[in-house]
Amino acid sequence: IYSFDEDMRRLGKKPETRIIDFVKMLPTDTIADALSLAPNESVYRIMRLRLADGEPMLLEPDYLNHR
Repeated sequence: IYSFDEDMRRLGKKPETRIIDFVKMLPTDTIADALSLAPNESVYRIMRLRLADGEPMLLEPDYLNHR
């Protein structure tokens, strides 16, 4: 399992995470299939900006079933 924080610490960098967006939405078909959602079932999208030593490294979207 990948861990951004552990990888950055291993490289001697200070990891940081900022949540830049958090919304409830209808997923794309691809996301709905991946999460085995019923039709018209919502998800929460959490968009995180991952930084190392204050420098942006990764923009990471996560999708969670609203239940």
